[in-house]
Amino acid sequence: MFGLPARHVGQQRFSGGRDEILGAVPSAFRSLNWRILSESDGRCEAHAPFSISSWGERVRVEVEDDGIVRVSSKCIHLLQFFDWGKNLMNVSEFLAQLRKEMLASKRSRPRMDRKGNGAGESHG
Repeated sequence: MFGLPARHVGQQRFSGGRDEILGAVPSAFRSLNWRILSESDGRCEAHAPFSISSWGERVRVEVEDDGIVRVSSKCIHLLQFFDWGKNLMNVSEFLAQLRKEMLASKRSRPRMDRKGNGAGESHG
């Protein structure tokens, strides 16, 4: 993308509650080896490290109540006006990793039967 500083914004709707999605965001950041900068109500920020195509990016994730996840990636260096597609790649990689984290958390939860009992539990 072209601009001062270069940036890209994307979004995707995820199933699950806002808290569930927000809970998976730090894991996705860590899986990508991005340093978490801040976490606040409905928003998380991380630093994507230096690469051959940029001096690093600040990635901001905002989660809405309806499951919409908005991701913006912006070059840290204010005078970097061209990013060679790095911000687009950050947004795409983050959304893909968040999908993986959400699937992993759903698989690790015990399944419930129709009565609300965990699968495999015995009740006497």
